[in-house]
Amino acid sequence: MAFTYRIESANEIHRDPGGHYHHWTILSGDLLDGTMLRGEYMLIPANDGRVMVARMLDFFRRPFKIQGAEVSADSDDRHLAVVTWHPVPREEQILSDSIATLCPRETYDRVVLETLERDPVSYLHCTDCMPDIHDIPEARLIIQRLQTHPDPRVARMAKFWTDYWQRQNPDR
Repeated sequence: MAFTYRIESANEIHRDPGGHYHHWTILSGDLLDGTMLRGEYMLIPANDGRVMVARMLDFFRRPFKIQGAEVSADSDDRHLAVVTWHPVPREEQILSDSIATLCPRETYDRVVLETLERDPVSYLHCTDCMPDIHDIPEARLIIQRLQTHPDPRVARMAKFWTDYWQRQNPDR
């Protein structure tokens, strides 16, 4: 469903609840129009004029109550916190006082591929930041190619993901 969400601020969270590390970005702002659904992707404006994508994981309203699988602008309280991940947008890259919208699949695929080429570490460094790329064959090819990247950190992370997917899907 379409929506218009004005981002006031963002907070990147690194936590280890119950012994499991997680990485999220929580957006704070106002749902101006439409309905947001958990699991859908949003398009987030970046400070450099580009856009980022993120999956919506949860929604909170004051006093920090989880809102369920969807939230609508027809509520009296339009102020809303949105927990995002897969991928996690970096707090310092998010353009504050900007408008986030629903991200169509074609745009999601394009942004993921562009980001893998331009800034692979932003996705490869942890499992919460890795976008869903199961339906983007070009993304796996990029990551396989990154195994020979001149930066050893990038090459090591790309090898980790290639090996991980091979273990998950040995028939591929």
